[in-house]
Amino acid sequence: MNKKCLLLPLLIIVCDQVSKILIDNYLLIHQSKNIIGDFVKFTYILNPGGAFGTRFGGNLFYLVISTA
Repeated sequence: MNKKCLLLPLLIIVCDQVSKILIDNYLLIHQSKNIIGDFVKFTYILNPGGAFGTRFGGNLFYLVISTA
């Protein structure tokens, strides 16, 4: 596989994790920070459920679905 094909997904993952660390360290819960005017804004919220805050059947449900 071409190494260049892995660069974009790796960059996206790194940016995602860095943004989560920065938000966790510098914002209070429900606090927002405008990045590019009102076009891009980071808001610190917690998502205790699964994807998009869903709560279908607890953790076992998500384990089974992701394994399948």
